[in-house]
Amino acid sequence: MMVSQFAQLVKMTLAVNNIPDVPDVSPCNYLEIIDLSYNAFEKLQGIDTAGNFISPLRGLDRLIELDLSNNKIQWVDGNFFRSVQTPFFNTFI
Repeated sequence: MMVSQFAQLVKMTLAVNNIPDVPDVSPCNYLEIIDLSYNAFEKLQGIDTAGNFISPLRGLDRLIELDLSNNKIQWVDGNFFRSVQTPFFNTFI
């Protein structure tokens, strides 16, 4: 998914799209709200680049809400949320 052309996007809604993996939304560093509900996520994992973990949420310093509800999440990588550093971050799983 090419999100780099939406770099100043504040709210992203990709709900009900049968997406299998959390997309790399890091180019959209103005994002405050992401709705990824009702997709096909079973694992929350990062992007593996030459053995290095890269979070698809890296650099989202303004993110306050991430909706992952109504997916079939069975496993979450321990580092998936590591790069989210906003003090008032809410996640709905």
